[in-house]
Amino acid sequence: MPLLRAIRMFNAIEAGTTSGSQLNTLLADTSKLTEFNVLLNDPAIANRILNGQTSVSAILNCPAAISAILSNKQITNQFLANTDFATALSTNSTAMTQIANSSVLMNAVLLNAAALFLNSSVALTAMLANTVAKMCIYNSDSSLSIIQSNATLMTALRAASSYAVVSATENGTIQVNLTTGWSGSAYILLGVSHASTTTRTITVQTKRSASIMYSYANTNGTSNTLAKDSNLAAPLKAPYTFVIDQLGTYVAYFGILRCDI
Repeated sequence: MPLLRAIRMFNAIEAGTTSGSQLNTLLADTSKLTEFNVLLNDPAIANRILNGQTSVSAILNCPAAISAILSNKQITNQFLANTDFATALSTNSTAMTQIANSSVLMNAVLLNAAALFLNSSVALTAMLANTVAKMCIYNSDSSLSIIQSNATLMTALRAASSYAVVSATENGTIQVNLTTGWSGSAYILLGVSHASTTTRTITVQTKRSASIMYSYANTNGTSNTLAKDSNLAAPLKAPYTFVIDQLGTYVAYFGILRCDI
């Protein structure tokens, strides 16, 4: 009988007679949530959900459905590997805000996307090409913490179209305004390097308010322009200033992902 009731639920979702908000109310009942999980665990039905615009819309606007999908690694992989769903998820502000506000859900998305990225992850590519998704990551320290500690995600962010390496020249003091190449209002700093063979510590002073992410990084003593001496994921805001621990007139390089476009 649970399967029969689950199919009735699916028919209502697919037909559009059960909206996202209505589905969310239904799934507050544990028996209904069990029925919904029956649908998700049936590959054929899950595939029909993924290929139905009405079904996808209902799920994306149902926090309980999003949580159910992202609580199961196999289901998460199936859904995130679907081009239409991954793109729709990354552009849905309600769903992305819910995910960004939960370290558990963002962990599920980012780590599954990282695993899939080795096969050109549709989900990760869609997220990094979308302003809504990037701003959710920018505003979530839990998301940034996951990124900072995951080499695959760091590689993916550095490969995004909105990533760039910009430079700033020391002016003989320890603080420099970063203006060249920094026209946006929200960036994630992913790494630094320095045109000096002396190890330096660079500290960015203008992080997003209330962020507890690291804002300092050590260069490795090798003069290079790659901005990869250290991995970090610090959310920055204008006017973009940094402090360096030694005086000089060298050039510092910053790897940044722009999130507001």
